[in-house]
Formats: sequence, structure tokens, C-alpha cells
Amino acid sequence: MTTMLIVLAKLDDVFDEEGELAGVLNRKLDDIVSLLNDFGNFCDVYYKHRTVVRFLRISRYNIMLSDFAEVFTNTRHELEALILNHTTLVIMQSANTINSIAREVSELTKFMNTQTARERDAQDLVKAKGGVETILKDSDLICQVSTKLGDPIPPTAQTKRSIEYMLTEDLGRQIQDNQALFLMKLQSVKEELAEAINKSTNTILNRLDSGPHEVINDPDIKEVWKDMKWRNTVKSRHFVSAVQYHFERQFGRYMTSHEGKSHPDCWTLNYLSRIIFYPAIADAIDEDSSGYISLDELNNFFDSRPKGWTVTQWLAYWAAGWYQDNLQYRDKIMARLAVFENSIDGLHPENKGPLKDYLSEVSDNIKLIAGSLYGNILEYFETDSAEAVNLVSLREKYVEHATKEVEERLDRANYKIDDPHTLSLIVGVGSRLESRLLCIMHRLLKRHHKMFDIAKDKPLQEGITVSMVASLQVIFDAFTKRTRSLMESWRQQRLDADLQAEWYAYGLFEDWYKREKGIESDDDYDEEDLSEEEATDEEQEELEEQTTRPPTENGSVIDPAEENDVDETEDDVDAEAACDSDDENGDKDDIEDQDDEDEIPQKANGTKPRSRYERGVEQRLTRLEGRMDELKDLMMKILERLDE
Repeated sequence: MTTMLIVLAKLDDVFDEEGELAGVLNRKLDDIVSLLNDFGNFCDVYYKHRTVVRFLRISRYNIMLSDFAEVFTNTRHELEALILNHTTLVIMQSANTINSIAREVSELTKFMNTQTARERDAQDLVKAKGGVETILKDSDLICQVSTKLGDPIPPTAQTKRSIEYMLTEDLGRQIQDNQALFLMKLQSVKEELAEAINKSTNTILNRLDSGPHEVINDPDIKEVWKDMKWRNTVKSRHFVSAVQYHFERQFGRYMTSHEGKSHPDCWTLNYLSRIIFYPAIADAIDEDSSGYISLDELNNFFDSRPKGWTVTQWLAYWAAGWYQDNLQYRDKIMARLAVFENSIDGLHPENKGPLKDYLSEVSDNIKLIAGSLYGNILEYFETDSAEAVNLVSLREKYVEHATKEVEERLDRANYKIDDPHTLSLIVGVGSRLESRLLCIMHRLLKRHHKMFDIAKDKPLQEGITVSMVASLQVIFDAFTKRTRSLMESWRQQRLDADLQAEWYAYGLFEDWYKREKGIESDDDYDEEDLSEEEATDEEQEELEEQTTRPPTENGSVIDPAEENDVDETEDDVDAEAACDSDDENGDKDDIEDQDDEDEIPQKANGTKPRSRYERGVEQRLTRLEGRMDELKDLMMKILERLDE
């Protein structure tokens, strides 16, 4: 594939030309785009499967990979033909690259077939149990293989059902079903690239030359930042106070110039001026809960507001409206779970087991998230005043806006959230998980409610409940990641994490935080934590050779019961030493005489005298050192000759 794209790059200038060749190339480019989409979709499905699924279906993956390699090669040949018509020079420049395609395909296939130590152990287990077909028929054996691969499967019925579905479902159909999700991710890349370019270092630096406020997109907020002469960050409380003061003066000037008529957004000051709403506004802007607002966080927040909304409307909504909307989502989520639990007995017999497992898998986690949100602590603030009425109207508009966006994205994904990237697309590029978390869970459970209704009379297809659980599990995993990120931020700032979790986002994270905190304190460590550091067989043998020694060498303790064996070994050493040359015998006598002299001070010092075995080892080492010196002298003479 890489070589095909390189060859295509050589034809870049042809796109700017007019004629038959350019037309053919444009048509071929459409085929290449389709091919790359198919290959990307294949890779997406492959990496979403668990390790044990990829391991047991490796032969099927290899077949599909070989098919892709063949198509890429054929496409490359067609491009080469176009190059031949274009210019011979380009062929000469591309020759080395083109010839490497066979090696690339070979290396890719070899990579797919390469087995790690864990995979070799798993392969041995598969062979011992009768092969892949036998493993696929026994869920317990699948769990054993997965454990061997370092990816133990939780012992729940729903998880086992998910693995069995992935293994038995036709791979081609899985890839086809995943196409919509993949294209959705592909489309989002454009948005992410545009955002990355907008945040690029060069762009920011160019604006910073004129002052930090030039980085800010909204004109009102830019004016506030400039007037306050802030640099790159500011304390969140100071920011909210400055914004409130800015708009209070602006609305005052409006009233003066309009003969006492109030500004249409004057009601928002009722929320911006009350200190009880400062933390909620700060939490909405401050993504890492650091207590400081950065320029990037500021742009993310105000750029995400619905079209036509003013700065003060957006701030007022996050001051109190977001919390009240989430209270409604919480009530609907809890009510829907109760309906699910009460409907189990009335389901079609074939659906009772899967849907009961679905509830046991997700119900507790859903309640832990939704139930963590505080009760309506602003109830005393809700009156029939104009401010409250205006806020309700604003909330209705935002709920309609957010629901429409979430439903459109869920519909494009066929209500399947297969990985964190898909979830981030549904939440919205640049938006935080908690901003629309309960809205997404509510819409997802509403869809699942339809499955429960259908399940009363008709058996559901295999894999339906697997997909339902998987979608919610992605949300739980993302919520865990976000919770831990906040915990680390609070910890690094030396803040009281318990207190922060209690109040951040109106307590949305509190219950999950308490569980995560308990998990952190209960961590157990074992050899599995070192699994990725396992040495290869060659490294292990080399290490043993370098670090081990005979059990009776210097420093070892000889068991008295083995004394006779030691004596026999010593006799063998003496007999072997007696067979050496006369020169060696002379050396031996000299060394033994020296050893005899050494024994006297050793005994005087209270140390244990060296055994005959130890002296024999030392003799051999001494002779070896002498031979090494002779070899060194010989090498020096050879080098001198070479210099001449």
C-alpha cells in the first residue's frame, strides 16, 4: 500500500494537466480512495477485537490481508502504466521504490504470523486441547486461551457471549456492518485537522506577537482580556468576575442610549452576578479543573455555543441551566432502568437470558453515574421571575439543539459506540465528556428501550445485546479515564480531592470517584505486572550463563551430607591436574606451596582455609591468564608486522 501511494505521488503534477491521462488518473483515484476506505475499515475491525479473537481467527485475517495486498499490487501496476505514458524519467526515479513492494507485503504477512512468548504458550494450549475448532465450541477453553494471551476475560455471561459472537459471526459481515462507523470517523478527521491547524503553534505565535488577547476568537471576551492585561492564563474566579463587570457596564450604556430600555440579555446578570454560580461557570470552561482558564480552553468553550447565542446567554446556561437539564436526564434514565428491570418476566423466552445479563452488566454503573448528581439544590432559586422564565426558554432551545446533534451522530453510527473515538465524535469535537454524557446515555437507553419492546414478542438477533453492552462499556471506560484525569489534576495541585469531587459538575463524578479511590488503595501487585518485561529464550540462556556458577564455588555452603561427593570431586580435579604438562606441574607446585603458606595466616585470622577444589580452580584461572597474556603478545607482534 505504501509503495502504491508513493507511485501515485509521482503523478501529482498530472492532476493539474488537461487531457486523457488526467481523466484516467482521476477515475483511478476514486478507486484508490474506495480501496483505502475498505482497508481502513478492515484495520478498524481488527483492532477492536479482543486479543483472543484476533489470535483464534488469524488464518481468516491473513487471507483477507493477502487479498488486500494483491489488490494494492495490481493498482500499483496500473499506476506504473500511467507513469510509463507520462514520462520515462519518473519511472527511473521511482524504480527502487516500486521494486520494494514484494518485500513490504512479505514483511506485513510475516508480522501477522510472528508469535510472542504468550502467543506460543496459547498455541501450545490450543494444540493440546484439540485445535481451534475444539476451542471455539467451549467458552471455558476460550477463557483459558485468553488468559494465556495476557487478556483475561471477566467471568460474566455477557462477556462470554460477546466473545463467542465475535468468533462465530462472519468476519465479512462484521466489516460490512462497521463501514458506517469507519466512514463517520474518517469524516471527523477533517474537523480535527482543521482544529489542529487553528491551534497550530505558528498561528498562535503570530497572534501572540500582538498580545495574548489576539488569540481569543470572541470580540467581547477579547476586550475583557485586553482591558485586564492578562497573559496566557487567569484564575477562573477572577475571569467570571471580570466578565460580569464588563457586561454590567455594557448593558448600562445600552440603557442610557435607549432611553432607559433594558438590554435583551440584562436578565443574565442575575446569574453572572451571584457568586453561588461562579464555580459552575468555572467548571464549564476549566477543562482540567486546575483553577485557571487558558486561552485554548476559552476558545473551546465559546466556540461550542449554539449559533446565534450571545456570550451572556451561554454563561447563564452553564451557571444553572446545564445542571437542571441533567436532573431531568437523570430522572428519565432511572425511570427507564426501572422499566427494563420490571419487563424481564414478560420477555420472549429466548430473550430473557441475554437481556437479564445486559442489565446485570450495565445497571449498577449507570446508576452510579446518574445517581451521583445532586438533588435539585437550586430549587429555592426557581421562581416565576422573568429571569427564571428566560432561563427555561434558553434550556429548551439548548436541549433541542443538543438532542438533535446527538441523535444525528448516534443514527450515523447505528447507535453503536465501538471505541472512545466514536464516543468523542458523538460528544462533539472539542467538547468534554461530561458536557453531554447524560444526554447521550438517555438517548442510548431510549434506543435500548425499543429493543426491550421488540423482545417481548420476537427473538432478537445474536449480537444485539452484545452491541448494547459494548456501547455503554465504552462510556464507562471513558468516564473512568476522565475521573482519573481529574483526580490527578487535584492531586498535583495539593487540593482536597474528596471535596473537589463532591462539588465538581454538581457531584456528577463523586460516586465514581469514591469507587476509583477504593480501587487505587486495593491494588495488588504480582508477576503479571512484569509480563511485558519477560526476556526471550536467548536472553534468558545468556543471562543464566553469565550469572550462574557451580554450587560448590567460593561463597557456597556445602552440606555435610554431601561431603563425600565433594571429596570425590576434589580427587577428580587432582587427577586431571596431574595429567597436565611438566611446565604446568611446575606451576602447580609453586601455587600449592604458596597455598600452604596462605593457610597459616588464614587459620590465625579465624577464616576457613581454602579447599583443594578451590585451589584447583584458582590454578586453572592462573594458567588461563598466562595463556591470554601470550595470546595478547602474539597479536601485538602481528599488528607490528602489518604496520611495517
